[in-house]
Amino acid sequence: MKRLLWLLLSVLAASPAAAQRDPDHLVVGARAPIVSLDPAMSGLGSMHGYYRHIYDALVFRDPKSQPVPGLAESWRVVDPLTWEFRLRRGVLCHDGTPLDAADVAATFRRLPTVQGSDLLTVSKMRPVSDLQIVDPHTIRFVTKEPYPGLLVALPELHIVCDSVPESAATEDFNAGRAAIGSGPYRHVAWERGARWELQRNDAWWGERPDFRRVTIREITSDAPRMAALEAGDVDLADYVPPMHVARFAGNERLEVFRAPSSRTIFLQFESIREQTPFATDRAGQPLPRNPFRDPKVRRALALAVNGDAIVSRTMEGLAVRATQGVPEGFPGYDSDIAAPRYAPDEARKLLAEAGYPNGFRLALHCSNNRYVNDGAICQAAAQMLSRVGVETSVETMPTNIFFPRLIRREFSAHLLGWGNASGDAATFLRDVMASRDQTAGLGSWNMATADPELDRMIVEGTADMDLSRRAASMAKAMRLIAERDYMLPLHAQLVVAATRRGLAYTPQADESTLAIAVRRR
Repeated sequence: MKRLLWLLLSVLAASPAAAQRDPDHLVVGARAPIVSLDPAMSGLGSMHGYYRHIYDALVFRDPKSQPVPGLAESWRVVDPLTWEFRLRRGVLCHDGTPLDAADVAATFRRLPTVQGSDLLTVSKMRPVSDLQIVDPHTIRFVTKEPYPGLLVALPELHIVCDSVPESAATEDFNAGRAAIGSGPYRHVAWERGARWELQRNDAWWGERPDFRRVTIREITSDAPRMAALEAGDVDLADYVPPMHVARFAGNERLEVFRAPSSRTIFLQFESIREQTPFATDRAGQPLPRNPFRDPKVRRALALAVNGDAIVSRTMEGLAVRATQGVPEGFPGYDSDIAAPRYAPDEARKLLAEAGYPNGFRLALHCSNNRYVNDGAICQAAAQMLSRVGVETSVETMPTNIFFPRLIRREFSAHLLGWGNASGDAATFLRDVMASRDQTAGLGSWNMATADPELDRMIVEGTADMDLSRRAASMAKAMRLIAERDYMLPLHAQLVVAATRRGLAYTPQADESTLAIAVRRR
């Protein structure tokens, strides 16, 4: 009994809630793992939020994903191939050195040289052919072709101070030696898979953050993260699951904050290869041809999934039904596209017409710690597909396993969420739907589709510097995607976070988790 009591007291003493925590210390319970402190390594949306704590960018995204001044206080289009940015004066790096155009150029040069990078940010910068330093506070980006998307891509170019050698390895960043930026916080210590310690940069040029110290704790499973908030071990928990929202709203010690997300959630079925690895006959033998290359099969699957039921039941109403790859109101959204109907009888008929009267087997691969209820969404979709004869099993895995396998195109069917952080349809079309072409910076997340006609529409439409014409062209491409069922749209999720009472949090449409968005009331 004494030993049990001692253990209990030890646990309580170790709990930040039990100890008198420094009121100037913010603890964040975060779902997404921190991949690396090297901003060239990962282009995942969650990582851009983490990077923003210690690195600045020329352009930031506001809470609604619209571009706003960052290190660049102004910009202009000199000609269709040249953008000019005027940098703020008096910006200091964490090591005390002034930040100027040379730091921007050094960051850009280093970007494609980093070994092991996921190349997502590289692909956004690939249309840029040259950087020209006009003077220490003026820099020009010269592009190979008109690139209207540059402005919305620049928030993902996190500026490393050029006191860090361009030859610095990712290990140097992860150890903290090279993690030197000019952002609102300074790096203190990082324990992979556990926590990241930050100290406020009182020399930052922007509005001073409320908290002197920040700890970002990686708590990738929902239940422990929510329990940590309720116990007072963290001050902010992100990605609050629907089942917790009502309970937290009734807790006088907590506050819930929500806002529309720019992220759409959808299913894709790989139609590139002649054979696909995880679609088999009823006996488990590989199918002689890839069923998803047949438009009738793709339409059948779209008719088999009840997206409205997933929104109302699986998401408990904390989502909006999606009809396409971007939310309503984004340039490139086509208001004439309707959500797929739920028509299981028609789906069975189409499968029979396509040569699958008895259906087939399918494995659906999904993450289980990236999107709200991602594993549950896949289970619900699998049950619906199974009811029309496509006997579907689900394999879920954490993001550090799922995304590398997805990028290697190991799956036949998968769930994906696209953040649309650009504020329009361009990144969805260029990264997810265009055929993969690393030289052109296209298709870095395309694991399912190859359509030359669609490629032409995307390339020509997204390069148009006339914004109204560009939006119309992107909407036309979105319509073709819907007509050919190249993706099965499910919903746009809400951004939901919760804090201890006395704090206010501004959710970000791109779903990044920002300590600087937490304020004392």
